[in-house]
Amino acid sequence: MQEVLAFIEQHKTYGKGCGYVDIALLASALLSKETKLWTLDKRLRKLAIEFNLDF
Repeated sequence: MQEVLAFIEQHKTYGKGCGYVDIALLASALLSKETKLWTLDKRLRKLAIEFNLDF
């Protein structure tokens, strides 16, 4: 839980329309170098593109 909150602060993902679970998925994908996110959620996809994680 603390790791996700730290990720939110560090990468300034607050106020972008994604919830805690979305940010946790994003952070998890960043930890795994081969993982990409495939989502229909427009806001999460926008963040995935910013972090070069979109499928």
